[in-house]
Amino acid sequence: MVGKRQRSIPLTIKVKDIDAASEKIEIAFKQLGGETIGIESLERKRVVAAKLDVNKLEQLLLRLSSIGEVGENIEDLKVREGIVEFVVEILPSDR
Repeated sequence: MVGKRQRSIPLTIKVKDIDAASEKIEIAFKQLGGETIGIESLERKRVVAAKLDVNKLEQLLLRLSSIGEVGENIEDLKVREGIVEFVVEILPSDR
């Protein structure tokens, strides 16, 4: 039986320093038992993809909110289970 593939969970964070934030986000995933699976640098933004147990979502959001302004409402994520892929888009803050 083929398992149902869960789509990735997109998150957006606005920060003053994209390079520093990217490093802190990678560390946050690692400290929570996750792993970074890809980083893409684009003009004026960076995208970090990582896998993490969705049960650690609240801890992840707390860490991300200490790094910058998180822009998602994540109520629908509570129905997911297991290891999921997060795609974090890091953008420059307007402030």
